[in-house]
Amino acid sequence: NLNLSALGNTDPSTRFTLKLIKTGVFELAAGKEFQLISHGFFNEPAGYTGNISEYFTVDTSQFLDAQGSPIDPTWFQLTDSAGMLTLTYTPVPEPSTYGLILGGLALAGAAVRRRRKAGK
Repeated sequence: NLNLSALGNTDPSTRFTLKLIKTGVFELAAGKEFQLISHGFFNEPAGYTGNISEYFTVDTSQFLDAQGSPIDPTWFQLTDSAGMLTLTYTPVPEPSTYGLILGGLALAGAAVRRRRKAGK
């Protein structure tokens, strides 16, 4: 059973640290889940808001990407559902990715507009 009170953590300002260490080579795809703890029920501390991640800090200083840089810890979400504490990897695209998407849409729009003008 998951009991934060029994572990001495009744206050979200006192957080547990989940230190992620990457050993070996593997692809980390969006939506990848790591099941951490299976438990029968969750003993909620007083004042619990329903967000288990308030009690944990994810340390990715030793969880490196292909370039050797630590992966952004905010890309990991901790959830508690159906008796399972799960860490899910959900990367946020870099701003340059958004720029490429917008540039592609602009080019597609220009091509459609050019075709419409040429057809008149």
